[in-house]
Amino acid sequence: GALNSPLVLIGEGPGLEEDKMGHPFVGKAGQLLTTILNKLEIQRERVYITNIIKCRPPNNRTPLKKEILACSQNLQLELSIIQPKVIIALGAVPLNYFKPDSSIVRTRGQWINSREYWIMPTFHPAYILRQQGQTLNKIKWAVWQDFNKAINKAKEMCPEYKFYV
Repeated sequence: GALNSPLVLIGEGPGLEEDKMGHPFVGKAGQLLTTILNKLEIQRERVYITNIIKCRPPNNRTPLKKEILACSQNLQLELSIIQPKVIIALGAVPLNYFKPDSSIVRTRGQWINSREYWIMPTFHPAYILRQQGQTLNKIKWAVWQDFNKAINKAKEMCPEYKFYV
């Protein structure tokens, strides 16, 4: 992604497709993420997208605290280079990286100001893909609102930055 982006999206870790390709969010969840960004008139290449951990855990399980700790220097380096203003934490793992022992269900949609960043926790695109019926509509609307808040905050803080070229 763009190394000068005021907006960074952080997921949990690579899935099978991401592991194969060596890029974050290229599988079905990544396709949904791209669709969300496009509908918000955000060019994917104009934001920086990464993960908390850089290697796929066995059986695609949730990363362990020691794995998160082992990868945290990589993420800290990425953030120190990019110096974003706003971070969208996609799911519980990135949320808990910034605010330990938090619930994504209770915290999503609420700003967290931590480590000089404005952090907007929301549901991971893979979570959206697992929903159905009215729950799906409710989750999609919540994520849409969260993305709008984060993008508006990034635009407010960096009005000169062009998210779509």
